[in-house]
Amino acid sequence: EKLKLVRENTGVRIQVERDPITNPASGEEERMITATGDPMAIGNALSLALGGPSMALHSGFGLMRPGTGRSTGAPVLGGVAPPLGTTLPGSSSSPLSDVHNMPDDPEIMQVHLVIPGKLTGAIVGKQGATIQQIATQSGCQKVSVTNRANSADRRVVCIGGMSQVQAAQQLVHSTAMLACESAGVDGSHMAQVTTIFWIPREMSGAVIGKQGATLGAIREQAGVKIQFGKEEIKNMRPCSITGTLQSVVQAQTLIHKLIVQEQQTKGLGGPDDVRIRSTDQTTKLLVPARSAGA
Repeated sequence: EKLKLVRENTGVRIQVERDPITNPASGEEERMITATGDPMAIGNALSLALGGPSMALHSGFGLMRPGTGRSTGAPVLGGVAPPLGTTLPGSSSSPLSDVHNMPDDPEIMQVHLVIPGKLTGAIVGKQGATIQQIATQSGCQKVSVTNRANSADRRVVCIGGMSQVQAAQQLVHSTAMLACESAGVDGSHMAQVTTIFWIPREMSGAVIGKQGATLGAIREQAGVKIQFGKEEIKNMRPCSITGTLQSVVQAQTLIHKLIVQEQQTKGLGGPDDVRIRSTDQTTKLLVPARSAGA
């Protein structure tokens, strides 16, 4: 019934495989959940399924056991708030090495998710096992953690299609939540997340809008705080988004849609590109078998 609710609200078709798969690392039975639909809507569907208020306390989708890269059935809670003292983008807090060059494809996005530095070990895992599994499960082209020795926070870099990046953020967030107690991070302060969405310089005007009207509309519709940085790194500008995980994902979806539409309006994509973008996309995640029927 809950998956039906997600389908009705997003238009994304969600299926859970009947036959379980045994995780070779943990021996735990898992089932494959498949989300199929418009790429713009899959991110919202994953947000509702993995972090939405009606399902968060029961689903356990795609969670990672910190340091092991293994799935668990633990609940998904709120979001990861930026730690105290976090510097907003638009300053020296975004060194050149943190930002990666991007292909000339509006479908590919780069998002940095801010996490407390104390949780870095849990996100990376032993010999990188956890972060590698996050990249594999989400389908992202790249998932990595920035090395910022003089900062209390870290940023998890996610690069890929929109639904893949949003799935990676869900998995990172869930892993971080599981590690809070052991890492000495106060979970009561983790009701919100901050992400930095790197916007192509030539698309900045479309996202901001005349006198900031478009950015203001996104802020109101998604219920988030947004700050657009003035600095440019590798032909991109940082857009900081803060709010609940679900609200941040919604804002990212709105911004990404604007970027794709602007590229098409400017004629930067041919007819074949438009046709491909309009087709359905499928995203798959392994979930604990005991949670699949929740």
